[in-house]
Amino acid sequence: MRAPLLALALAAAARAAAPALRGAEAPYFEQLSAEQDAARGDSKMECGSGVDLCGVLTLCSGLGSGAYEHPAPSVHGLWPEVGSYGTSQCIAPLGSKADPTSVVDCYSATDDDSAAIISFETHEWDKHGQCAAAIDAEDFLTTVCDLAEKPLALMATTRTAGGSLDDMKAAVEHGGYEVFGTDATNSQLLLSACASSDKKWKLAAVADFPTACGDWAFNSAKTAIA
Repeated sequence: MRAPLLALALAAAARAAAPALRGAEAPYFEQLSAEQDAARGDSKMECGSGVDLCGVLTLCSGLGSGAYEHPAPSVHGLWPEVGSYGTSQCIAPLGSKADPTSVVDCYSATDDDSAAIISFETHEWDKHGQCAAAIDAEDFLTTVCDLAEKPLALMATTRTAGGSLDDMKAAVEHGGYEVFGTDATNSQLLLSACASSDKKWKLAAVADFPTACGDWAFNSAKTAIA
């Protein structure tokens, strides 16, 4: 089974049969949310001085089981560390909140059909993207793909050579990226990331967030997190 996409196709079919279910209200998405919570563990991310947005870029090794077993490393998503997960603010979309309607580059890395992929993109946008200060869904998903390109290439090369999740972690770290957390259960790596006041996300070590992204003069345009 590839990434969560095949399962998401089933979830999409279920929603079509029961229109009242939407996003995280659908049973599959409740399960996926629990898995994402487990991936973060107990680590709380501190954005640091002058940084309003920080989070993790989550990448699947493909060595997991079930929905996390697939032929090659792939992107999962960009998750702002808001609420109990960290000190990041939740900054609403600067343009449209509409759901994605097309497949964005790196999410097409499997053989799944477009409807299944868009269903997964929609989940990522609804649950995480709407706190990431993106212009719209396409802007958010494109940002995810841009951030993931180089570390995913390192993971793919390592996996092709027979490497394990730990080997992929070492390769990513050797490439200059900080691994904030390792989700051994689902075989994923969580890379630390932050955004500067221009709302552009970048991969950086947590200790370097104030230097890389600490140019927020005022805490503006935020959505409060309970």
